[in-house]
Amino acid sequence: VLQCDVREAVSEVRRVYGIGADVVIEAIGIPASVEACLKMLRPGGTLLQFGISSKDASLNIYNLYINEVKIQAARSSMPRDFHKSIELVASKKIDLRPYVSKLVKFNELSEALEELNRAKGKMLRVVVKF
Repeated sequence: VLQCDVREAVSEVRRVYGIGADVVIEAIGIPASVEACLKMLRPGGTLLQFGISSKDASLNIYNLYINEVKIQAARSSMPRDFHKSIELVASKKIDLRPYVSKLVKFNELSEALEELNRAKGKMLRVVVKF
């Protein structure tokens, strides 16, 4: 169940970004969330649809057309999709270290997230080791 009033979420995005956001990522899959995310976009904006649901969302086709909204859906990945990538990293043909800013233990996660927030734009990725 969506835990906020979607009208408030849309209003807040509009307040912060004026005519709407360039890109909105929908990762919940609840139809009301999808519909709200579309209302958050500026004309010409893009919705990245990651959330999945078996329920239909209501889309105003005219608004999609008139606002030239783009919707990019993502499909789920299966373990077989990663075999070659894992092989390349394991064989050290690809070095991922440049893409990791910090490696932390799970019990250090809270502090690492605070540090990440303070260092906006300076840290790329924090990896959590379990």
